[in-house]
Amino acid sequence: MNDVFEALFAGQTALGRVGEPDDVGRMIASLLLDDTPG
Repeated sequence: MNDVFEALFAGQTALGRVGEPDDVGRMIASLLLDDTPG
């Protein structure tokens, strides 16, 4: 991704930057866990 595109894209996000894998890693892990009783 070139710097111009990254700056344009990041300016449109809530974080003001391009996301990293660690930003969503825990959420994805929690969705994959089977914590349902029974």
